[in-house]
Amino acid sequence: MITNIILTLLFFVVSVLTFPIRLLDDVELDANIVAAFSDAGESYDILSTVFPIGTIVAVTALLVTVELAILVWHATNWLIRKIPTVN
Repeated sequence: MITNIILTLLFFVVSVLTFPIRLLDDVELDANIVAAFSDAGESYDILSTVFPIGTIVAVTALLVTVELAILVWHATNWLIRKIPTVN
């Protein structure tokens, strides 16, 4: 029941925050977007031989994940200490 309330509240907050964006007209992309992605892929291939971009992104993502896990751990412990025990 609490999970349902939290998810409903989260859905409501996201809906309110994205409401102005949903009011805008649809965006039509031109044909050059495919060429832009193709050029970005070629640039990535050229840089990847000298500078391991994939490895750097993976290690950075791992570090961010660990730091967020530590933050959630501390926040959960803080919340548990703030909620009084029910006897």
